[in-house]
Amino acid sequence: MQAPLPGTQFETHTLALLESLRIDEETSTWLLHELDTRDTTAKNEEHAARLKKRLTELDRLAASAYEEKLLGTIDQDFWQERTTAWQHEHDELRAELSRNEQVIPHEEFLAAARHPIELLQRAPDLYVTQEPSEKAGLLKTLVSNYTATDGSLTVTLRSPFDLLAQGGKSKDWWS
Repeated sequence: MQAPLPGTQFETHTLALLESLRIDEETSTWLLHELDTRDTTAKNEEHAARLKKRLTELDRLAASAYEEKLLGTIDQDFWQERTTAWQHEHDELRAELSRNEQVIPHEEFLAAARHPIELLQRAPDLYVTQEPSEKAGLLKTLVSNYTATDGSLTVTLRSPFDLLAQGGKSKDWWS
């Protein structure tokens, strides 16, 4: 069985980890600005309008085809084939419209994005000043798993902290 990592080594490693994750003020401001300018609300509204327009068109086509069937202009098999295809497309568009409507508002998105960025700015300072139970809470927020092997500590971060750490190391924030 592996000997546990001594408390001071754990503390030192954890503080070094938190320092390596720290996002400086300039990067934080830039990231939040970039997220703000990538407002997808208008795109989502345009997409929803296109979906609704196509749904209306499908309803019109189905009604018109039914009238044509009743008049005998088209046969039952063709009408059934087209109606089934239109209904399938209608169902897919409704599902897509539902997903599109579940997108959170831009301001809410920015507020949610701001929290982890600000936490990474303050995490090392918080860790140094907090009581053990508060430190544990901070680490539970940031880290999903610690693994100690041969005296070294490996950390798996929770989302979105893992993405922020990856972006901070590579400076490629949007991949």
